[in-house]
Amino acid sequence: MGDWDHSVNSSAGIYHYNTNNDQIFLGVENKFKNKGLTLGVFSGVTNTSNANPALLLDLKESYKYDSRGIFSNNVRVRNTLSDGTNTTQIRVSPLTVSVPVSKTTTVYANPHYVGKYNYNTKEWTQGAGIFAGVEQKLGNTTIAFEGQRYNIQDWNTNKGNWGVNVIFTQTF
Repeated sequence: MGDWDHSVNSSAGIYHYNTNNDQIFLGVENKFKNKGLTLGVFSGVTNTSNANPALLLDLKESYKYDSRGIFSNNVRVRNTLSDGTNTTQIRVSPLTVSVPVSKTTTVYANPHYVGKYNYNTKEWTQGAGIFAGVEQKLGNTTIAFEGQRYNIQDWNTNKGNWGVNVIFTQTF
């Protein structure tokens, strides 16, 4: 593929929200990198908020603004398909900050805008949020622990809208 590097990752994650809902996902991602640009396709399975199993299909883009990759952007288009919940979510992160604190540990913050269309209800919702965390590499395995705050655009209405995530990734 010329100057493009290719890798395959498997990922599993657990998201716990303060509403006592948990989301679990498992899937495989193909990544293609060329200089500061990374393109990815993730496919997997998850449970939706109503506990139905769902298929996930993510299309991802990220671009490093600097040679160390401290400043970057990313875009994710997530399609969730299940019995009763069919959505497309677009998340745009114009400035992600990832700071290496050692050879194997990175801390990061990702403010973002999210828009989501629900094909079942014909509704479009949107909001702003941020997630921040720490990522630890152990050989070909990466473990990330992060906190996430949703709908920060209306702080008074959405004071308790947050979650914590643990994500395991294995690169082949």
